[in-house]
Formats: sequence, structure tokens, C-alpha cells
Amino acid sequence: MATAQKRYAVIVGVSDYEADDQIAKLPCAKNDAVRIHEDLIKCGGFDADRSYLLVNGVDCADAITPTKGNLFQRMKYVCESALEDDLIVFFFAGHGAEISKNPYLLTSDTMMDVVQQTAVKITDLNEMLERSKAKCIVRVFDACRSPFAETRCIFGGMTRGLQDALLKTGRGWASFSSCSSGEVAHESGELEHGIFSYYVCEGIEGKAANDKGEVTFDRLVDYVKTSVGNWSDKQSQPQTPHVQSDLSGQLVLASLLPARVTAVPESQNPLDMLRLGIDKHLSQTPEDTRNLTFTDEKEYGEVFQLVEGAVGHVLQPFSHPSLTIDTGQKQLLNKIGGPPWQIFTEDVRQNRVKSEEKPPTYALQIRFSSSEVVVPRTTLTLCVSRFSFFYWLWYLHECAQKQLQGSFVAEPGFKKGFFTFKAKAALDGRKMENTVKELFKRAGEDILGWADQLAEFVDGRLKPLREMGKIVE
Repeated sequence: MATAQKRYAVIVGVSDYEADDQIAKLPCAKNDAVRIHEDLIKCGGFDADRSYLLVNGVDCADAITPTKGNLFQRMKYVCESALEDDLIVFFFAGHGAEISKNPYLLTSDTMMDVVQQTAVKITDLNEMLERSKAKCIVRVFDACRSPFAETRCIFGGMTRGLQDALLKTGRGWASFSSCSSGEVAHESGELEHGIFSYYVCEGIEGKAANDKGEVTFDRLVDYVKTSVGNWSDKQSQPQTPHVQSDLSGQLVLASLLPARVTAVPESQNPLDMLRLGIDKHLSQTPEDTRNLTFTDEKEYGEVFQLVEGAVGHVLQPFSHPSLTIDTGQKQLLNKIGGPPWQIFTEDVRQNRVKSEEKPPTYALQIRFSSSEVVVPRTTLTLCVSRFSFFYWLWYLHECAQKQLQGSFVAEPGFKKGFFTFKAKAALDGRKMENTVKELFKRAGEDILGWADQLAEFVDGRLKPLREMGKIVE
């Protein structure tokens, strides 16, 4: 199965859920779809007349609004037009959900109160593909998306039922999904793409090519799984792409043509050859090492000010009668001492970046406290650490162990992680604010999880009092 006579594609990216404001927007889904569409035409030999781009929020003449009706209309045409030796690729970036044990993809006109009528039922999509004569069908899902800068709305992570529907395979089918059961697929404000889709694009564009310049489906899967795994480890964000395939032989998804040789004009400047050589060298370096510059002390101060400003923007509008939030002053992390300094030092050692570290490292401590017994006291430590050519926004969120006379102990007692920024990216105020929002989203989830543990503990302590009589309010 090295080639296909004709290649069809339906590429869907839903960024704006215009019909229902309960559904969180996904800023990067449109970017994923546009780039995948361009890559398949440029590198994969797909004919523009047989490749449909369903996306909203972009200024593109070829774009079709990603409604349920438009999606099924294009899929019907593709499935009926494709013959035995043809290839069909279906790509979807957006929200996926399992509702009442039925798996759905949410389109721009989906409304949650009538989801059965307005969302795409994955089993209906599969049945349409099964009726096609095409022997080669590839489905790629970057669904169960978690918007990097926003709070997820009513959806949880990938469920077992949704995963089974996404990974369904038939004869001549391959299904590649962005995450495994219990996980969510992440977007990155810094990359401006979904993490999974970003590496799919990189692979198609050549990072997954073999020595013949061919990007096979198997090599693409290996590249994406490895790359997403590395990102997941660095960001402390679990995401494990999943694949099932019944393809026979090797399916070549893209083929890279040899680079066109450009004649170098004669020049009187002896350094022109150096300039051209540097450009060639930079173009061949791995993506994550490009635009990598050295950090400096003045820049570090500017980065810390951006973090302080972003923290203020997130906390300023928050108000709740039962919760008090105190933000401390900037201070040296090693002066705080205790667990933050010890755990940070261990993270530096484990990640083998001690030789790159550039002290001093400053931190902020945010304390959450409440008059309600069942709302735990916690401390969030944020620090900006400078290394030779990158920064960390590192955090440690601790649940106070001396609550209820020290008898309550949270499990786990703390959560930690870090975000890595290139020097230029760390000075992008929008990217930094999006990252701080994501960090506080995690902190909020931590507090609610510990609150559930504390409420259960308090309930046990109150049991004998309830047996004595009603507690007076």
C-alpha cells in the first residue's frame, strides 16, 4: 500500500462554538486544521479540489464553516467518490465528549441541550466511512482538547467509550488519537497549536521522513508519540497519543522533494558565503533549538515583572466570601527555605540543568485560607528561574498539614511543575499571562481535590456529634 490513486481529505478545526457559550473556545484548533490542510497538499500529494477545509475564525477563501451539516455533506461526497485504490484522510481538532454513553465530536453549531441533534455522532461518521469503497482510511483526532489559556467547560478528559470510538479500526483503517483514556489533549499558547497536531505537522513536513524522504504512517506515529511524550514530561502534563491500525504494507503520507539548488551569485563581500552558510545551518537545526538566545540579568527582571503583573490580573477580579487570598512580596527562594527550596533544587538536579542555572532565583508566595473548616489552607509558591538560554516558571502548591490540630493529612501533600520558556517567548506578555492562567487553573483543581478529602475527614469527626443531636446553626 505504498501509493494511492487519488487522495481525499476532510480537515476540520473548530475554534469557536458560536451556538452555545457554555462550550469553551479552542484558539489553536483553527491553526492546526489550516496547517494540516496546507501540509497535505504541499507534501502529501493531495489535490486541492479533493481536500476540504472546515474551519472558523480564519480569513481563508477556501474555508467552510465547520457545522454538522457541512461536515456530513463533504464526508458523503468523499466516501461516495473514493474508489478502491484511493486514500481518505479525516482530521478533527476540537472538543470531543461522551454524553449518555454516546461519543460525539462537537461542531460550531452544537448546542449542549440538544446535543444528539446538533453534534456529530462518531458511530454515524464511522458507518459512512465503512460504506466507502476506499480500502485505505486514516482518521486523526486531536479531540478532548484542553484550552491552554481557558478553563474547560463541562467536559472531562478522554473517556473509555470515546477512546474506543475514536480508535475503531476496520480493514484498511488507521486511527490516531491525541490522548489516552483519562487524559486531555493540550493546546499551547506559545506554539499556537494543539501539542499533538503541532508534532503531526512537523512530522509531515519532514521531521518523520526516512532516508528516502518519505513520511510513512508508521514513522509519523513514532515521531509524534516520542515528541508528545517529551513535551509531556517537561511540562508535567500527561498526554499519551494512541493508535490502532489495520493497514497492510507501508502507507506513504508525504514525500519530500530534494531542495532546489539555488545558484549563489558572485559577490565582492567575502562574508556572503558565511551568511548563506549560517542560514542553511539554522534551517537544518531542530525546531526547538531555533530562535534560542542567551538570557541576561536585566531580561530576568523584566520576565519576573511580567509574572507579577499576570498574577495580579488573575487574582484582582476574584472574590469569594469564604476564601482569602494573600499575595506576598518578591523574595529570594532560598530565603523561603523549607520544601520550596529543597524541591526546586531537586528538580534542577533531576532535569540535569544545574550547570545552566543562573542565580539568584526570586519567588512569590500566594496563600489561600478560609474560615470554613472544609476549605483547606494552601500555599502556592511561584518562582522564575533563569538558565543560560531558557527560563522556568516553576511552582509548588502545598496543602497545610497542620489543620484540625494536625490530624488531617492531604494526599498528596503537594503538587508541583514548571513551564519552560525560550528567552524571547518569556517576554511575550500574552503567552506569559496565558501560562499563569493555566497555572492557577491547576491550583484551583488542587484546592477542590483537597477540599473533598477534608470534607470527608470532617464528616467522620462529626459523626459522634450527630449521634448526640442536631448541631445548631
